[in-house]
Amino acid sequence: MAYISTKKSDFDIRLAHLLPHYCHAPPDARIIELLQTNAPPTPIERNSLEATLSETPDRVAELDSLILSTRSLLHYLTKDRNKALENQTNAKRILSPCRRLPTELLTEIFIRCSPLCGPPLDPRALPWTLSQVCRKWRAVAIATHELWSTIYLPFLDDQFLDESRMYEVACMLSVVLDRARPHDLEVIIWLKNDTYTHPVFPVLISSVRYWKSLDITGESVDLGFLSPCRGHFDRLETAVVDGHHRWGSQAIDVFSMAPRLRSFEMSINAPFLLPVNVVELFDYSPFDADTHATLHNLVNIKHLTILCSSYSSGLPRICLPRVSELELRTDRQAVDAPFLTYNQFDLPSLTHLKICTLTNLRCFTIEDCPNINPILGALSIRPGRNIMFPKMSKLDIECGSGDVLDMRVLVELVQSQRDQGALREFKITWQQGLVNDDADIRSRWQQLCVPGGEIQIPALIE
Repeated sequence: MAYISTKKSDFDIRLAHLLPHYCHAPPDARIIELLQTNAPPTPIERNSLEATLSETPDRVAELDSLILSTRSLLHYLTKDRNKALENQTNAKRILSPCRRLPTELLTEIFIRCSPLCGPPLDPRALPWTLSQVCRKWRAVAIATHELWSTIYLPFLDDQFLDESRMYEVACMLSVVLDRARPHDLEVIIWLKNDTYTHPVFPVLISSVRYWKSLDITGESVDLGFLSPCRGHFDRLETAVVDGHHRWGSQAIDVFSMAPRLRSFEMSINAPFLLPVNVVELFDYSPFDADTHATLHNLVNIKHLTILCSSYSSGLPRICLPRVSELELRTDRQAVDAPFLTYNQFDLPSLTHLKICTLTNLRCFTIEDCPNINPILGALSIRPGRNIMFPKMSKLDIECGSGDVLDMRVLVELVQSQRDQGALREFKITWQQGLVNDDADIRSRWQQLCVPGGEIQIPALIE
């Protein structure tokens, strides 16, 4: 058996004492030659081969022992390495800046992580999970009332209506309300038919004095469940009621004694008795007698949005002395409804009028408008702005008021409508003062008024 010295320099010096001093030599050329033929070995070769056979078992046993020891060492080193990494991770966690965050900053982070629709009544979701991380987080989460201040009740979710969970949901809502108190509450309810007997409603109504905003949506809305709340909306500032009404023609007075209610939005075909402190009303149900009844006592209202899909000539005029902004919404089948509806009002303080969805308007006449220039500017077609009346082909302006006409605005209106709009006939009668009436503007105006041009312009401007 041939041996050679072990080259210990090829290994880490820390392993030198584990290595044997000699190792087996690879087969020499004579051994390879004998393996490739059937020739017998010489007597000397036979003696060497027989020595190999007798010595090898002990040598293999010695190597197996070294291998086992080396494997045990490798297992120990690997295990110790994993422990070192675990200790490193633990140290990083313990030294994490999160542990040094002041309570105020941690509170702000929790608030920003809170869901937009409020805490679902599910302990596996935010913000419930924040109270399950550690003792400090639990204390901060429970003490942060704003985290629990949005009450979201989606009765459209069948799981929410599961009979096996009804009382669990009511119990969880009680916990939410307790953690939110005394913070203002935002209440969002998505109703479904026959959900008013759900045990969650008595729990919810017990917190009515903390409600700051209320949003009720459903295909069929019966506000009877709010009857016990009448006179207890101490903090309510905004309310939204969206759905089909089931109370008949009787006025809904549940909000009549809400001293802080300022904004009310509805798309429900029923009259509401609202307090005089309301200053914003958004009514997306068709303008009718119910709308008239709702508006009758709102003498302090300043911003009004109504839907003008129909018109009733039998309704008396309404005087709203403080309305400064009026938005009239309509559809393509009732182009004249906004103007007829506008005539229903006496609005001495009106400064802003917005008319939406008049895509089919073809003829527009303005008479005796005291502030004509902003209207002309709004009718001009400009890049990046929606065209107010895309099909308007005729515009007639006749003013005899004391206002002055801005010729630059007028020229830009006619030129933009000629180049990009549908205007083909423009008539103006003006006998008052003019501004921006320089030679260049006059030249452009005369070019637009040339007979036979794209727009017929019979104009009288003095």
